[in-house]
Amino acid sequence: MIPFINSGNMATAILDAMPHPVFLVDYDITILSINKASQKMIGQKPEVIIKRSAGEILNCIHSEETEGCGRSIFCSECMFRNSVNNAFKKGITTKEKTNLNLTTKNGVEKVYFAFIASPFEHNNKKYVYLQIENFTEIMNSSKIIPICCYCAMIKNEKEEWNKPEVHLNKKHGLRFSHSICPDCFTTNYGEYE
Repeated sequence: MIPFINSGNMATAILDAMPHPVFLVDYDITILSINKASQKMIGQKPEVIIKRSAGEILNCIHSEETEGCGRSIFCSECMFRNSVNNAFKKGITTKEKTNLNLTTKNGVEKVYFAFIASPFEHNNKKYVYLQIENFTEIMNSSKIIPICCYCAMIKNEKEEWNKPEVHLNKKHGLRFSHSICPDCFTTNYGEYE
């Protein structure tokens, strides 16, 4: 965790062990500290990230249109901003899913996030812990999946056909357990009821 929490303590080690980006922010979503996953996601050194707004660091298109993050008419609808505001005003932790239009190397892209905003106090000052998970790849890959209308095999990007459970395991790490639905049970084992 860089630099808000002193490096070398247990809190720093715990936050840096988290696989998802974590930001510690103030009431205006100014980044005060980050963990290693945040630095990796953003691809910048901590000194470039700290003391800048989350919208600016995440390349929100609205922070570029105006005088910065929080200054656009669209900012009143921003889930990040509203969740941080609720954390400060109401003292509540929120879990949200949202999408943002961000400027990337490929132009403007819709990026999907799940995040947690949780208030905390340290040395009589209020802050918010903001944890972010980017699930754009999952959302983009799940929009249209080619599936055989006869055998239900799924075609991947390499033009390979796999059973649905194999495809979902390879693509998203999902595992399956076999069971039987009530209709199939009745059809196949109805005489034993």
